[in-house]
Amino acid sequence: MEFGVFIGAHNLGHGRDESQLFADITEQAVIADRLGFDVVWLPEHHFNDYNLCPDPLQLAVRIFERTERIRVGCAVVILRDHHPLQLAGRIAQLDVLYPGRFELAVGRGSSGYESVRLEREMDIETSRAHFLEHLEVMTKGWRNDHDWNHDGRFWRFPDVTVLPRPVTRPHPSLWLSAVTPWSIHGQVHNCAQLGVPAKIITSPFRNPFGFLAEGYQQFLVALGETGIDRADARFAVNRTVFISDSPDEVDQAMQDVLRIHRGLYMQLENHEVYVDGKIQVGPVEHEMGADEVVANVPFGNPAWVRSQVAPYVELGVDHLSCYFDYLSDHRRIVTAMTCFAAEVIDAFRPTSQECSA
Repeated sequence: MEFGVFIGAHNLGHGRDESQLFADITEQAVIADRLGFDVVWLPEHHFNDYNLCPDPLQLAVRIFERTERIRVGCAVVILRDHHPLQLAGRIAQLDVLYPGRFELAVGRGSSGYESVRLEREMDIETSRAHFLEHLEVMTKGWRNDHDWNHDGRFWRFPDVTVLPRPVTRPHPSLWLSAVTPWSIHGQVHNCAQLGVPAKIITSPFRNPFGFLAEGYQQFLVALGETGIDRADARFAVNRTVFISDSPDEVDQAMQDVLRIHRGLYMQLENHEVYVDGKIQVGPVEHEMGADEVVANVPFGNPAWVRSQVAPYVELGVDHLSCYFDYLSDHRRIVTAMTCFAAEVIDAFRPTSQECSA
């Protein structure tokens, strides 16, 4: 199983300016590279300090220039906010500059606040159709070495060739995001319809492992229905993680994750409140408890975290993206990453070399 690091670009309550935020993100990515993580994942969001990363592709270049082998991914690029031909060209250019090192995960977007201000509001049915046609245009752009045209519901354009041509063929690495078991099932069918590898990335959020296992089962069901071999498919999970030998550190991290969870659910449930770009975090209807965190995610001392990660390996998860960036201090993020690499990655991937920050 591969291991990644998800960097949420949270800047609420840190008391740091934006230049320091991006310096911290870059340092975390460089350290992840040295520690043996496989991918660094970045978000795309606009107009807020909860996820302060409006251009993850630009930030990916900075990370590429400072690392040696780690891949960099965006999870997720919100397709509704981009023209498909333009985005296809930008991704192809990244693939030419850093062949095989960029991972693109795409989604429909979770923030109503952003969609209103970008004038991209859509009902669910329209959003799904828009998403699928966007992917159709992008993948055609990567595959076609000669002029082609498109006459669809959302885009109509005459003959065009996307340049530069991607190095990775038939196209750069592409993941489709999903949350619920049914959406995972549907995204596999979308992959089959588009003729792209079935690569699904999911965030179970606060849900227990059983919810994830149900999603993985729907992944397998859909592979069977579409005739896709499991060996040709990938299933990735993004999960909150904390690891430390210190009970005091675990308690402090618990307070961090409970606080950041409020911002997440304000976003997911379209209850976001921002003043001057700063999120106003308050109680939410679906508060998370400490017992729920410990039971559902890899969170605690090394032995407990290893026992929590083992079921992901046994289930068949191909990639576990570890979300440490909810922590309130950059150094604590680095410490947790370093401990996870030594205590967990080395346990499940014995050939990895022990590294230090």
